[in-house]
Amino acid sequence: MKKMLIVARGNEIGGGTEYIITIIKMLHQKFNVDIHMTYSRESVKNNYLKYFDYVTFHHVPMVREINPKADLKSIIRLVKLIKQEKFDIVHTNTSKGGVVGRIAARLAKVPFVFHTVHGFAFHEQSPRHSILIYSQIEKFVAKYCNFIITVSDFHKKWAEELKIAPSDKIISIPNGLDPNRVKPTVEREQMRSQLGIQNNEIAIFTIGRLATQKGIEYLLEAIAMLKNDQIDSKYGFNIAGSGELEESLKNRAKELNIEDKVRFLGFRSDVNNLLNAADIVVLPSLWEGLSIALLEAMAAKKAIICTEIGSNITVVEDKRDALVVKPKDVVGLKESIKLLIENEGLRNKIAEQAYKKFSIFFTKEIMLQKYYDFYKNKAMLDIKDGVTELE
Repeated sequence: MKKMLIVARGNEIGGGTEYIITIIKMLHQKFNVDIHMTYSRESVKNNYLKYFDYVTFHHVPMVREINPKADLKSIIRLVKLIKQEKFDIVHTNTSKGGVVGRIAARLAKVPFVFHTVHGFAFHEQSPRHSILIYSQIEKFVAKYCNFIITVSDFHKKWAEELKIAPSDKIISIPNGLDPNRVKPTVEREQMRSQLGIQNNEIAIFTIGRLATQKGIEYLLEAIAMLKNDQIDSKYGFNIAGSGELEESLKNRAKELNIEDKVRFLGFRSDVNNLLNAADIVVLPSLWEGLSIALLEAMAAKKAIICTEIGSNITVVEDKRDALVVKPKDVVGLKESIKLLIENEGLRNKIAEQAYKKFSIFFTKEIMLQKYYDFYKNKAMLDIKDGVTELE
């Protein structure tokens, strides 16, 4: 039985965490493999323990920012761990985990190493010099792994353009979602009532961390502009999520005099029921790996407005599966919201098309089949007795 170490700096919540949970469950179910994982904070480990008890955890402190002293300590700790446990495979995740993990795996002479790009340390809003510096770091550590997996076609293409690694070394396996994840457990009208949404109100939702990346400040500006327009339909915005910008965004809503149009719902674990209550989902992100929130809205058959960032436009087509606006385009955001508020037929058409595309290309089953093939044919893991294919 091969031994595998999954390296990540880790968060308690987020798309990367969901990805790791999904992959580990599939590995345990389908392959004869002894799974180990690093964690940097106790809260991260405790979150994973809610989902499985068959993984061996190892504490490896890791910081997000570049810190040569701390990073060297992480590498030394990892090298010692890898040599002690004699791992056959190392799978690195996150930008920092990818750098220190691949260097450590190389120093410890691990036979098979691969890295998953959930999003680079740079993004589409990064200054050119940052893209140049970080892409050179990625290019350097790419030499220390057998394969790089990207969670979107956009990131594979970008990695090829930046010459981070040869094309045949980069594999795109887009994120996938279990449609049952958005299956509601509370009736729509009951959920809307709980949230204070009126029967004839067009409910517009944004779900995600309240961080710079998500572009919520531009949505608030768009709401302020929308409030000054003459719109016959009743509408309201619901922002679900928590994060470092929560208080400043609430203060900004107050400054813009839109408190009567916006509800801040805080962190919610019932995204399925929130989506059931929604008529429109707005995702004004400035950058993403491949947005889980976008896939959730598609799976829930909702009319979507999102930004024209690389990973989004490899998933949806403007005016077909979503209305797509440029990042930070407050006027474009306002006009798209207004259009969907006033046009029920268009809302229904976009929602239907988005659901169809999700069902064909972005289900969890499709994603896991590709990973199953990768682990079987590239990592050469032994399949468990009685398992002949991904079921």
